[in-house]
Amino acid sequence: MIKPNTNSFRQIVILIGIVCTIGCDSKNVARQTKTNFLDSPPTQLHSLGWMGAKSHPLVDSFKLTDPDNEDKEVTPGGVVVAEFTKDSPLENAGVKIGDVVLRIADNWVPIKEDPTLDLIALTERQISANKREIPIGVYRAGKYELITLETQMESIDEGLPLPTQRFTDAAESGLKYLAQQQNDDGSITGNAGSNEQLLNTALAGLAFISADESIDDTFQSNADRCVKFFETALAPEPLELDTLTASYVAIFLAESDVDLMDLDWLDRVSKLTEVFETNQHESGGWNVTEIATDDPEEAAIVDNDQSAKTLTEPKEVDESVDILGTFTTNQVLLAIGAMERKGFDGEADTIEKGVGYLHQQNRLRVPAPIDRRIKAALSAGTTAALIALNCDRNDIQLREYLKSALERSSDMYTSPTLAMPGLLHLALASRQLGNESWLQFYDATKYYCVAMSAEDGSAIEYPNIEQGLLEFESAAQGTVWRTSHLALIQSMQSKQLKRLLAIDSPPQLATRDGNGKKVSAESLQSVQAMKIEGNPDVEELKKMIMDRLKEQGMEVDESKIKISGSKKEN
Repeated sequence: MIKPNTNSFRQIVILIGIVCTIGCDSKNVARQTKTNFLDSPPTQLHSLGWMGAKSHPLVDSFKLTDPDNEDKEVTPGGVVVAEFTKDSPLENAGVKIGDVVLRIADNWVPIKEDPTLDLIALTERQISANKREIPIGVYRAGKYELITLETQMESIDEGLPLPTQRFTDAAESGLKYLAQQQNDDGSITGNAGSNEQLLNTALAGLAFISADESIDDTFQSNADRCVKFFETALAPEPLELDTLTASYVAIFLAESDVDLMDLDWLDRVSKLTEVFETNQHESGGWNVTEIATDDPEEAAIVDNDQSAKTLTEPKEVDESVDILGTFTTNQVLLAIGAMERKGFDGEADTIEKGVGYLHQQNRLRVPAPIDRRIKAALSAGTTAALIALNCDRNDIQLREYLKSALERSSDMYTSPTLAMPGLLHLALASRQLGNESWLQFYDATKYYCVAMSAEDGSAIEYPNIEQGLLEFESAAQGTVWRTSHLALIQSMQSKQLKRLLAIDSPPQLATRDGNGKKVSAESLQSVQAMKIEGNPDVEELKKMIMDRLKEQGMEVDESKIKISGSKKEN
């Protein structure tokens, strides 16, 4: 419990509590003295979406007589209403500034550091149950009161897995907001000539491309203007591009109508891939953070010849997940995969080393500074990147990464960093792998995806998003960044992002194993057509398969070969 800092304030609160206890119905009185929760120090106000209010989490816990059973007490969580927007549905329902929203219908708001998203989800579930009048329990001046929130909002659970009207409306609203931010030269905000401008333009351009026939207004012209901007920005000499920005630009151009094999565009795109080749770390990753260690201790020793030598004993380094390195590597490999689906060949060694780096990072432990939600976001990015590279979708590692990400999908919005790109990567991976995975993602995040849309179509900032833990976020922070990601997620049910979603693969596209190594279709057919004589045991059969693969120039981890089936009786 957070307590006031001054004795005088504490005395005032106690007196208020005594007066309220005497003057109120005892069964409605909270079992504590504090009644003015607006005095609690909020770190940030969070939007309640279409309900038209801003709030901060309840930081003081208290017990309340259960309105359904006066012999019991409950200890709910809640949010404190601090502001209303114009024509707020909550204000129209009778909620007042300073009220604590504790209950939605029969469900108490859970006790959490920040239950804002839980409250939104509870409300949306009532709408999905076709409730037009939603009972809301609030705590006001020492009393529990019940109000009725009336709404005509449509359910977002209808028509799965097809786009629902609320998702379509939200996506269109976000795209209109982005269109309003587009400059005459086709760029989207940011300072002229800055990586921020390139990053925002690439992201917004992807969002424009994602719109399909379900959205009334066409945004193809906006996407075309983004292409025109990059046509100028990347020629004759490109700006000083960082690796992450180059990956976003490459993905946008791969999804656009640009012919990457056209000589003029080939020159521009080659400048992007040159950034990838030049900046790849020896470990295989990009933007890899070198772990700083103390200078190794040096000690002089004397051997039998009495000559001085230096003994160096470097201190052991505790490896942990490299957030920026893993995220950037995910993005670069996503870009390479998208360009390959457009006809651009990726360097085999570059890809294999990059995939190896990601596997190594995903095996590392989660250290104290890194939240498990962040690790889940990174795993989602790795899954999407491997699928974009046409790696084996049934690979055990790939499936484990997706499972790890889906388990954290429902609370990834409150990740200290990577919240928006992590959700986008998870949406991509889930959509790539088919309806079952997509519906898991959709079911866990659908309420928040709609609730994040503000009245003007932009995406509102949610708890703990973008706290500056990554270097690039100083450029990526902002409304355009959030709105572009949200519009992409809301539009993911369409099939417009063909390269990122790994749809309609060209016949010449390389097939890869789970480690990013090219797999020849002829080699696989050769193994499948092997004539097995006698009745070899499993180990002998594995060896025969390994030998045949090696003859074809392929390297496969023997532990991944699984043999099953039944033995025929002679």
